[in-house]
Amino acid sequence: MLQEEFGRHSELQNSDKLEKYEKDYFEKVLNGQANEVELSASLQKLSKMLAAHYKKAPIIIIDEYDTPIQEGYSKEFYDEIIGFMRNFFSGAFKDNSNQSYGFLTGILRIAQESIFSGLYNLTVNSVMDEEYDGFFGFTESEVREMLAYYGASDNEEELRNWYDGYFFGSKEIYNPWSVINYLSRGCLPQAYWVNTGKNEVLEDVLKVATDDITEKLYSLLQGERVIARIDQNVVYRSLAEDPANIYSLLLVSGYLKTPKKELQDDGAWLCEVSIPNREIAAVYKSEILSHLMQIGAMGRATANKIAESLFSQDTKKLQDGIGEYLKKSISFYDAGAEGFYHGLVLGLIALMDNQYQIRSNRESGDGRYDISLFPRGNKYPGMIMELKWDKDLNDEELDALSAEALDQINKKGYDTEMREEGVADIIKFGIAFSGKKTIFAFKNKILMLV
Repeated sequence: MLQEEFGRHSELQNSDKLEKYEKDYFEKVLNGQANEVELSASLQKLSKMLAAHYKKAPIIIIDEYDTPIQEGYSKEFYDEIIGFMRNFFSGAFKDNSNQSYGFLTGILRIAQESIFSGLYNLTVNSVMDEEYDGFFGFTESEVREMLAYYGASDNEEELRNWYDGYFFGSKEIYNPWSVINYLSRGCLPQAYWVNTGKNEVLEDVLKVATDDITEKLYSLLQGERVIARIDQNVVYRSLAEDPANIYSLLLVSGYLKTPKKELQDDGAWLCEVSIPNREIAAVYKSEILSHLMQIGAMGRATANKIAESLFSQDTKKLQDGIGEYLKKSISFYDAGAEGFYHGLVLGLIALMDNQYQIRSNRESGDGRYDISLFPRGNKYPGMIMELKWDKDLNDEELDALSAEALDQINKKGYDTEMREEGVADIIKFGIAFSGKKTIFAFKNKILMLV
């Protein structure tokens, strides 16, 4: 990147305003021969050379300034990159008479990663501030104007559901990248942000998520709002120290919005947070699915089988795929842990949310079912799952426990809610597990497998 930036200013190679040692340094960076110490001073030196050549101090603009820090956190060279960036930016912005002014954009507040030591004359605007709230994306009036220009005004509601919902200060903002892609692709709604390759923040969050956070992620994916304390001074390494900082990082990264907020005496915000739109919900599901495969809680073949069975409406194949997923997931997680259950449900949402609405722990009939999958439309069967766990069971005891789980679904009428909503074909799963062992009892109106 530094080589490319120096290459953009090739006029300096033959400038009569520069000393020989400056031209030698320029050539060294341009040819990729500069060492780490020399590179850390490159922005300062480049601004000095440009000021000498043009007799005017340049403006320094840096987009996504904290991307190297994020990479350092994700790939475990955090301390090294912090040291480099501190020298790199301090040289350019602190006591540098060869700049007119500097402009930086990024996720984190720039004073917080200790890379601007001693730099005090900063003006910071975040997602909570109102001063420039109309300039971080497209406003609703701008989107309507674009839709009218392209003859697509009838698509306004669809576009809003997919790409609206961000709050900057008090303004609701549309994602400009996705809106432009949506219009250029003939108004095809899809998660364009997934293809930007910049979802490392969510990946990092999933790696450190506690049981409580996993449960709240499940609630968010169900369209609910979660109460969270938002600290704008969050840094990447604070995720390991206090996982509750996850919500602050997700907010400033664009994965959450704040429909309601209240400033606290300590400068933090108490907020209701939710997922902004369908595009970001799709990003969550994609990253959750990838994470579950990466850690071994789900096999790719199983995920493919479920996807194929949904596409072909093959009920038997779908039943087999769900059984494979549950067995692998249950054997992977600690079944006695609180977050185990929500981990299961998150996987189901990631796999099947387009075809099913996943509900859990809801009243139906004479009790509360564990997990139910309500089909979106009449192409797929409904599913009800009752999970039972006990320790140190043999196979015969497990088999009896799975039959008990299936019998409980029938006796307590857990299918009442589903049938009231017009779902006729329902697969029932009685699932028993102990340690790494799992046994299923299945039933629908055609098939009985134990």
